[in-house]
Amino acid sequence: AKRVSVEVAKGTQTDVSVVVKFVEEHQKLAKLFDLWHTELRGYNRQGVLALRRKGGATVYLLDMRRCPWIQERISDAGSVVIKASQPGVACTSVCRAAQKTCDPK
Repeated sequence: AKRVSVEVAKGTQTDVSVVVKFVEEHQKLAKLFDLWHTELRGYNRQGVLALRRKGGATVYLLDMRRCPWIQERISDAGSVVIKASQPGVACTSVCRAAQKTCDPK
């Protein structure tokens, strides 16, 4: 499928693919594509989420960290920091204090 931007993919009538940083862009993607907004779900092991759109077009969201078929693939293994919060403290608060993006897994 032809590679396009997220904005172009939203209004497409043909099959397209979009390379995304799913964790960082999840809120934006959730609004544009009516995804489950509170949790990252739906991607397969290769980092691909296929969205069937009205009219029959399919949008393939390719996670830049996991998808083996894209040249833009990045690894964030060197920048990952595992933090734990105290009981009753939101993990997002701990991540924000460490100036990191939270991935609550």
